[in-house]
Amino acid sequence: MDKEEIKRIVASVNTFYYEVKDRELDHFEYLGISKTATQKEIEDKFQNFLHEFPPGSDSQISDPDIKERFAYILNRGRQAYNIIADYNKRAEYEKNGFREKSEIPEEEDPIEKARNLYRKGKTLYQRQKFLPAISLLEQSIAIDPKADAYLLAGMIQTGFPELRRKSEQNLLKAVALESWNAEPYAALGLLFYHERLLKRSEGYFRKALELDPSHALAKRRLLEIAGPDKKDIIGEVQDRIKKALPSIFGKKKK
Repeated sequence: MDKEEIKRIVASVNTFYYEVKDRELDHFEYLGISKTATQKEIEDKFQNFLHEFPPGSDSQISDPDIKERFAYILNRGRQAYNIIADYNKRAEYEKNGFREKSEIPEEEDPIEKARNLYRKGKTLYQRQKFLPAISLLEQSIAIDPKADAYLLAGMIQTGFPELRRKSEQNLLKAVALESWNAEPYAALGLLFYHERLLKRSEGYFRKALELDPSHALAKRRLLEIAGPDKKDIIGEVQDRIKKALPSIFGKKKK
């Protein structure tokens, strides 16, 4: 193969490579073949492709980048031809929307997708990117409504006055799903505390302490609401817990 032919091949490689490298072309488009082409038209077109990029000619190309581009072009062309020249493979390829099975992404398990969205939302929340976090949490809830997603979304929304109605709805859903958990009750208490609805706030903080007597936020806010002139509101709540759970608090030490 003379130098002029090598120069032609190098020019063709560079031109074709930059035409196709950033484009998502199916096999027909890559070889410039109509999707209604006959078998003979496919054979003729591929022979023209091989004439343009003769196999083995890269051995006479010294530039490693051009050799790599040549290998990509030729391998991709052979892959395309092997699919569309075979009747059964071509039929399956067309059935899959002109994509090979390996190109079709596996559908993510919806439960795992919801958990991933929750984790990403939680990370954004920790980085104080609150509105994007809410968006991801709402997507998670839409797929798999879980208490932790409702709780975190509601907690974040509490910080936005225009979203507090939505915050209440989400926190109540968290309560409905996990009535044993003190956190959504405490979050509701905080929501109404910010709204200066102190009676409602107090009720939720009391409930949080019934479920978790050591809950620091509920204790602190209840003391703020009660004020110095009122009786020991924390003691009152803890007395109620003892009455409700005598088997725990009434045990004598051995």
